[in-house]
Amino acid sequence: MIRLHCVKGGRQGETLSFSKDVVTLGRREDNDVAFDPEKDRVSSSRHAEIRKVEAGYVLVDLESSNGTFVNGEKVTRTTLRNGDVVEFGSDGPRIRVEMAEERAATGLPLGHRTVAMMIQAAMSQARAAPAKRGGKTTAFFRAIASEVAHHSTRRLKVLIVLLSGIAFLALLGLGYFVWQEARFGGREELSRTLETQQQEIQRQKQDISAQKAQIEEARKGVPGLGENIAEKNRRAIFLLSVRFPTGREEGFCSGFAADKGVIMTNAHCVQQMRTMAKEGAKFFALANQDPGKRFPIDSTVMHPEYRAGASSPTSDVGLLLVKGDLPAPVPLAEESDLRDLRPGQVVYVYGFPGDLMEVSSPVATITQGIIGRITTLTGLQGGFSDSLLIQHSAFTTKGTSGSPVFDRNGKVVSINSGFYRGMSKVEMTNSATGKKDEVELSNDLSGYAFSVRIDLAEKLLSGLAAGRKE
Repeated sequence: MIRLHCVKGGRQGETLSFSKDVVTLGRREDNDVAFDPEKDRVSSSRHAEIRKVEAGYVLVDLESSNGTFVNGEKVTRTTLRNGDVVEFGSDGPRIRVEMAEERAATGLPLGHRTVAMMIQAAMSQARAAPAKRGGKTTAFFRAIASEVAHHSTRRLKVLIVLLSGIAFLALLGLGYFVWQEARFGGREELSRTLETQQQEIQRQKQDISAQKAQIEEARKGVPGLGENIAEKNRRAIFLLSVRFPTGREEGFCSGFAADKGVIMTNAHCVQQMRTMAKEGAKFFALANQDPGKRFPIDSTVMHPEYRAGASSPTSDVGLLLVKGDLPAPVPLAEESDLRDLRPGQVVYVYGFPGDLMEVSSPVATITQGIIGRITTLTGLQGGFSDSLLIQHSAFTTKGTSGSPVFDRNGKVVSINSGFYRGMSKVEMTNSATGKKDEVELSNDLSGYAFSVRIDLAEKLLSGLAAGRKE
């Protein structure tokens, strides 16, 4: 049997016992240990399993979004030990593991540790029993008999009945021995209890220190994360260029490899291409940091619900089909990753700012920001299926349209689309009349970029794959 003591999270203070072969843990309510869906959001719906094996129990992470940690160390599969503290996601719900002894119904003699536990329980019963005829000694022996009968097998219970007529003096001698065992065994148990409490206090101090460190990390970003994202996805980022009939070539948008022969970008970039194509222009995808690799763009796909010039953002995603095999695609977020997105989380935009575009030497720029808010395309609060617009503070310009936006797990959660504009009034003097007039000027709002959620483009990609099969 294994006992799980919930020491942090929505179920803090609860103790759960299991004797089954597999115990499931996660936010879904059909798990054996179902975490609170609101308070324990950092845990995944199917986070981990505890599996019974011949040597004890093993903990297996089920490819959770935020990982599983045992005593502060991230694990994917590990053997559990008595007293281990398991955390489901960084700063997520936490349990302490207790391996409970299982008594096999074999009729074999009871071990020394089991006897000591029974005696301790009997002493507690004797102390709690009211004073009746026979006093505490009688209550003590009755409690021992009760405890033995409760924990023994059927064969041992029959034996107890047969031995019930043994002389009182023999019982008295046994009682003295039992009292000595209980006396010293109780001291040992108390010592172990104090040691366990001290260990728990030490763990709590470590938890507080870890939480402080996480807060500091959140304030300054995650060290090394942006560097890892840039390196792992370096070959999957592309500068989109246009070559006019005059031979002049320039960049206009960014894109990224999403599948074999397919690049994702914005619908408004696709619309630009279709307009320039009427003038005889040709288009290419230039590999980041590798000017020798350029992929001619054959055809384009634009989301059917995209509307140019609309008063609010629309489904601004598109696909580019290129000649040749692209490098490994970027990792796209799954639904569970998108559901875990929250304001305040770190994101990274990886693309080509307009002023830094150089077709002869394409070098992408990665910038860090945080999610400011998540809303519907019209900027209103909505449910998960409608909250498709992610506003963030990473630096962007016109050239970064179509860039992938990575979350803290290195997965693409959205496609950068644009930035908000503000209006300001400026007082100007008319040189001809000498009168002062107020003029409204629009200006880009730094730190208020927005992107559209990646599942819009994934649906477009799925439709393209289905069409190819037909």
